[in-house]
Amino acid sequence: MATHRGSANANEPRPDLGNNAVENKPKGKRRAPAPKVNEEKLASGGDSPEPDREGKRAAAPAEIVGETSSEPANQSVKGASGAPRKSRSRWKILGRVLEVAVVTAAVGILISTFFLSVLQIRGTSMEPTFHDGDLAVATHSKSLETGDIVAFYYNNKVLLKRVVGFPGDWIDFAEDGRVIVNGEKLDESYVLDPGEGGNVDITFPYQVPEGRYFVLGDHRSTSIDSRSEHLGTVAEDQVLGTVKAVVWPLTHVTWVD
Repeated sequence: MATHRGSANANEPRPDLGNNAVENKPKGKRRAPAPKVNEEKLASGGDSPEPDREGKRAAAPAEIVGETSSEPANQSVKGASGAPRKSRSRWKILGRVLEVAVVTAAVGILISTFFLSVLQIRGTSMEPTFHDGDLAVATHSKSLETGDIVAFYYNNKVLLKRVVGFPGDWIDFAEDGRVIVNGEKLDESYVLDPGEGGNVDITFPYQVPEGRYFVLGDHRSTSIDSRSEHLGTVAEDQVLGTVKAVVWPLTHVTWVD
């Protein structure tokens, strides 16, 4: 009696296929059983990886290693050679500073020798333009004009006076003490006491000799200048230069007219 294979009774017992028999399932590779998850650890929030099938603990992710430091792995090697490098750097900086200092000093000497001189004022013969103790700067220029303050050598000293007469000029004084040059009065707003005495022992009017300058102090009552034969007129080869500014003290820094 023929039976239809697809209408088998579900309650009918299935034949024994034996130990080597397999069910009629699609062929394919066998999958390894999934690792067991420790539910208790997951519930307690543990973050340690579970042992694998061989009982070994899984390695931590690579990105976690060294997460507390951003320094490179060879930091200790660099640190060992850092001290000598810093020492060499300091010596280089010191060498540069010394070079700059030497060059600055050399330039200063050249300037003071050929272009400028710093002079310290002693006495009161040039008040109120200069005061005792002031530091003034003189340029080594021998091109003089009326009213310039000239620095010149006298008996191993450097004196400061104001130029009022040139070679060939006639010098005289008015009754009010003002200077008259070639018949014209000078405008001397810088003079402290034009009408008061001073050391006068030459005859006026006076003609300035060739190659010489007639000079006066701004503080006429105390100044020893070309009005006296003791100092007389100043020769061209005595001239050091013209004073242009007071640079010390800071409260008296000014450009000299």
